[in-house]
Amino acid sequence: MDTEEFYRRPLPPPSISFASPEGRQIFQEAIALGGMEGYFPLAEQFHTQSEPAFCGASFGQSHLSLHQ
Repeated sequence: MDTEEFYRRPLPPPSISFASPEGRQIFQEAIALGGMEGYFPLAEQFHTQSEPAFCGASFGQSHLSLHQ
């Protein structure tokens, strides 16, 4: 049996974790440069999926909520 889980897998290179020191630095720089204006409305609509198979439904809900 494969014991690898779907959640919390290590990110493959060259991905950078959002919560890592480097990810936080990139985020802070983007805010300072004004490049994150679309992030905050999107973050307000974030919906955690309860099941990996529902990723499409979660994305759709988030996307439609942005257009209200």
